Parts: sequence; C-alpha cells; structure tokens
Amino acid sequence: MKNYNINHYPIIISFREPRDILLSMLRIKNKLNNITKKEIDDMLRRIQFHNVYCQTRTWYKNSNAIFLIYEKFYTNFDYIFDKIEQFFKIDISENR
Repeated sequence: MKNYNINHYPIIISFREPRDILLSMLRIKNKLNNITKKEIDDMLRRIQFHNVYCQTRTWYKNSNAIFLIYEKFYTNFDYIFDKIEQFFKIDISENR
C-alpha cells in the first residue's frame, strides 16, 4: 500500500460544536420519552469520545485544510460556497 502524505492534498473538514450536538440529541430523545440521567451521561461520553471538534483544532495551522462549521452552514449555503471558492480559487456560478 502506498504511503500518502496528506499535507500535499487539499482537505475539507466539516465539524459541529459538541454542545450543539448534545442539545440536538437531548431534543430528539426528549420527544420520544423522558430522559434519564444515565442517558444524558451516555450522550456526554459519546460526544467526548467522538469529539472531532477538539481533534481538528490541530489542523488550523495547516494551509491545505479548510474548516466548514456546521452551525454556520446549516442555514447559509453562501457560507459553504464562499469558503470553497476562496480555498480552491474557483468561481461557483449560480447557473451551473
């Protein structure tokens, strides 16, 4: 298997703030039934284990990586397109 150096390739990273993940999970769970303390603790453990948000902070200094924040692009597609256009130095036309 070939060994690739990811520093030579453009990387797009999309991440979501962990507290927002927890609130969404709680809202969904609460609609289904009452939430127990154990369930909340389990959700917190899952978020801590899968906390990509903290892991991706190490990439901030990497010039070949672009970060798309879920809370910003959830309702604003212009945010995504502007970031991608700037990063790849391309023009994304509305007519395409």
